[in-house]
Amino acid sequence: MHVDRHARGILQRVLYLAKLRSAALERYDRGDSPDRIRASVVAKDVATVMDVENSPVFRADLTQALRAAGWRSVKVDNVRLWKGVRRR
Repeated sequence: MHVDRHARGILQRVLYLAKLRSAALERYDRGDSPDRIRASVVAKDVATVMDVENSPVFRADLTQALRAAGWRSVKVDNVRLWKGVRRR
């Protein structure tokens, strides 16, 4: 029974990260362009779409989901920017 609860928790986490990724991909295109966009702007837009609070935990989850989708980031003057991303 404990294993079943654990497996269910993992599945819920994977589904949540997939929802975050799809919400970001609805609003943003990723390609080989030199465009960069602030990670905080992406997080704000995705939080608004999903109707959740834009908290540090949410931003960490979003970062995990987007990195798994192949997004890459860079820090410039202590500001994280997603590379090759532009708004649709």
